[in-house]
Amino acid sequence: MTRRQAGPNLRQFHLPGAVGLNVYPTEKFKTSLVNITFRRPLDGDTSAAALVPYILRRGTRHHPDMVSIARHLESLFGASLDVDVLRFGEQQILSFRMDLVEDRYLFMGGRNLLGQGLSLLREIIHEPELPAGLLRSDFFEQERSNLLRFVRGMIQDKGRYAFDRCVRLMCIGEPYARHEYGEAEEIEGLTVEAVTEAWKRTLDTAPIDVYVVGSTPPNRVRDQVGAALEGFRNGAEVVEPPASVRRRAGRTRRDREYDDVMQARLVMGYRTEIGYGDRRSVPLVVWNTVFGSGAYSRLFRKVREEHSLAYYCSSMVDQAKGVAFVQAGVNESDAARVERIVTRERRDLARNGPSSEELKAAKAHLTAKVLSITDSATNLAGFMEERRTTGEVRSLQELIRRISLVKRADVARAGATVRPDMVYLLAGEPS
Repeated sequence: MTRRQAGPNLRQFHLPGAVGLNVYPTEKFKTSLVNITFRRPLDGDTSAAALVPYILRRGTRHHPDMVSIARHLESLFGASLDVDVLRFGEQQILSFRMDLVEDRYLFMGGRNLLGQGLSLLREIIHEPELPAGLLRSDFFEQERSNLLRFVRGMIQDKGRYAFDRCVRLMCIGEPYARHEYGEAEEIEGLTVEAVTEAWKRTLDTAPIDVYVVGSTPPNRVRDQVGAALEGFRNGAEVVEPPASVRRRAGRTRRDREYDDVMQARLVMGYRTEIGYGDRRSVPLVVWNTVFGSGAYSRLFRKVREEHSLAYYCSSMVDQAKGVAFVQAGVNESDAARVERIVTRERRDLARNGPSSEELKAAKAHLTAKVLSITDSATNLAGFMEERRTTGEVRSLQELIRRISLVKRADVARAGATVRPDMVYLLAGEPS
């Protein structure tokens, strides 16, 4: 079997107007992916900004409704359009994405679908219909209702609700405690004037990053993106979102809440000093893989398989913020025992590191995971976004090389920085 290669180096360009262009040249896919993102802080305008992509996709000056936009996408040989709102550390990311058939798969070729797709994205982002100088009020009312329903409905997913509650309690007073969509009360109080202002401010001041995956030569992509975004800014000063607040773990805090749940949710929050750019960054990823990420991790084996104490038990690390979490679905009576096992395994990894077998398995798992990034244009764009935002790794090949160099002592040292800060339990209503 031929080993998959990690692919060519990524290409970066800096365009006028504080636009960063990131290109991954490949002929692997039949479609090209274009993703235009705006990076904002998680602040008081988070809810207003979160509505912006969903309103903008509804219509433009030349395509006044979603039916018209859908027809235009169909004329581009079935191109697709999607928007999203994400959180990266303490930044809110507004995303506008298109997938387009590559010209080489069209009869006679030469349609320049990439350029046409970029023109449509510019129109959607920059040229909405503005009756009386404001975004359309009917679009605003509909999308505000949709977002409010979604945010209020998140409580129905008890695992997600418990995780969000732990984050909010652990990071109180920090931007990280804010959801990328903001709060239900804020959404309910929004006006079309406030959302229009958030749109204008985002266009003028938020750093723009463009990600393109496809076979078009990078220099040609640069020229087309530059042409599509020419004059995009109004001359206002671009403001880089502030770096994430980093704090050391203090005395472990505890909180228990009650709800109508059959299965309790235990969430344990930790702080770590290791962030992107730290030489211990990759060893921390290996630590997380050994500790609780995957079916061969210690938490899965010890808590779920060996002791049958949890329906699920896993860990994750967010190096953009410098936090880690363990999540478990448990019987309420078993929560304390699960917490003791998690603590014991975390301390053992910090003292002794992983076994040789664990380290080998973790490296193999992570290497396969990195290689699988090249199987998806979406994953490649995500990798480019992480690289652009953090500057952590220059290529997939470099990341694989750094994984291969991690030693047991490196994992132990990284794990020793992960210190407990919060324990949260969502339990059933007391009888």
